[in-house]
Formats: sequence, structure tokens, C-alpha cells
Amino acid sequence: MTKPRAQSVALIESYLPVKGVHALVKPPQWKRVRELVKSGVMPLAGYHESSLRPYLKAMLLLAMWADDHGYPLELNVVLSENLVWAFIKQQPFGAFDYEAHLWRLAAAHHTVSDIATTRGQVTRPKYLAPYSDDELTKLISFAHDLTNQHRRETLLTIIALGAGGGISRHRLRGVTAKSVHRHGGETFISSFDLCAKVSPKFVSLLREVVMFQPVGPLVQARGTNLTAYAAEWTVRRRGVPALSGDRLRATYIVALLESEATADVLRWSGLRKLEGLQGYLPFVTTRTFTCSHLRKEHR
Repeated sequence: MTKPRAQSVALIESYLPVKGVHALVKPPQWKRVRELVKSGVMPLAGYHESSLRPYLKAMLLLAMWADDHGYPLELNVVLSENLVWAFIKQQPFGAFDYEAHLWRLAAAHHTVSDIATTRGQVTRPKYLAPYSDDELTKLISFAHDLTNQHRRETLLTIIALGAGGGISRHRLRGVTAKSVHRHGGETFISSFDLCAKVSPKFVSLLREVVMFQPVGPLVQARGTNLTAYAAEWTVRRRGVPALSGDRLRATYIVALLESEATADVLRWSGLRKLEGLQGYLPFVTTRTFTCSHLRKEHR
């Protein structure tokens, strides 16, 4: 075990998540779980302070969940393999993933098996569910109704690019009004080395947002994560689904998979699921697609 750092020990001992507008826990519950949280993270006091903060939050969330469900607030119970798994499985899609942090804490207290401690070291991608048509309608309507022009235009643009063109978060800055172009009568959008067909349902919205920023990046926002910047405006809004870049992209990809061509392959081949096509993919000859517009962008 790494030698404890005085600053890290002080951080753990002074940890107080009950103050401010965005308090994580109410004072009565914090009084019940605080010793559990602090003693749970203390074995990692050799870590730098900045590295400790997610462990403190992970332990707090687990302790609150255990308290809410009536479990004894004891380390060997709360950090047991069964409770850690139960907590992880009930986390909603889109929530920050603290799984690796919890297994590391459990390993530090020797409350789980050796096999369980290795699970947190394996990165497993989590695919988020796409937005339903109703959710998208509510999200777009909310964005249109915003009185702040910057927020309205930014949110609508992110929705159009994500759900309409599958533009992922790290590609948003590469999209300008000139990125929208045509191939064979259909609308496409380019970003860096990608040229993607725009979902027909989002062509009109994309035309609208292109007019917001005729010059420069379509998304005018601060920071490195543009989606997270805009997502804050949708949090805790009654009847409005929270903005998620991953869910917007999932909406685009699932729409492609549900296209008529894909449905016909399954129907005519007698296969029931897309997994049945996986073994045939190595033998499929893909068509070469050249986007002259993309080449011009990189000149």
C-alpha cells in the first residue's frame, strides 16, 4: 500500500458533500453514512487528491444506496461483492460509470474475491438506448422554446448533428455550414475524415441550424466537451429527456440498422437477428465511396 499523503488524508477527513445547490446528499443521511464513506476511501490516501475525488463520490453513492435499502452500514456488507453488483446493475444508462472505482475500494478492504477485483480493470463498452420519437420531439420542442438564443441554437445544432448525422462528440468542432452537401440527390454531412448520410427525418432541422452559423463551427460553445456543456441545460427539466451525445448517435445508428435494406436482408434470409449476419461479413465486398467535398475541406 502506498504511503498516505497528508493532503489526501486531509481531503478525506474534510469531505463534505452536503453544501451548495448541487449537494449530493442531505445532511441527515450524510450524518449516517459519513464515517462509512471516509473509512471506505482512507486505504487509498496514498493517491493524489485529484485522483481521490471519484472514489469519494463512488463510495458516497454506494453508501447512500445501501442506506436507502436498509443494509447495515458496515464496510464488509456495503463493499461485498453482491451489494457492489446490485448497485452497479441498477445504475441508469448515461450515469457516470464508477464500477472500476468500487472494485478497487472493495479490493483495498479485501471484501470481494480475487476474480471480482479484476472485473474493474476490464473496460466494457456500454451502449446506450436511442431516443424514442416522443423523447426527440420533447427535446427539440424544449430547445426551440429556449429564450436564450445561444442555448437554443447550440442545443438544436447538437441534436441535428448527433441524431441526424451520427456526429460524435469529438467530431462536432469539425462541422461547418459548408460541411452539408449533396450526393445523388441526398443530403450528407462531413466532419474531418467522415462523410455521413443525413437521416431524412432530420434534413429540415439541419437546414435550419446551418443558418445559425454561416461561417465557422456550427457549434459555438466553450470547453472541450461540447455536448456536456449543453446537457446542463436539460438536467432536471420536467418532461424533458437529458441530452446525451451517445444516445443521439445511437438514435442515428439504430435508424440506419432499421432501414428498409437491412430489414429486407433479415426477412429474405430467414435470419431473426443481426448477429446471424456476423459470420458472413468477412466475405462481403464493400463499395468504395469517394466524397469529393471531403477532399476539398482538407485542402
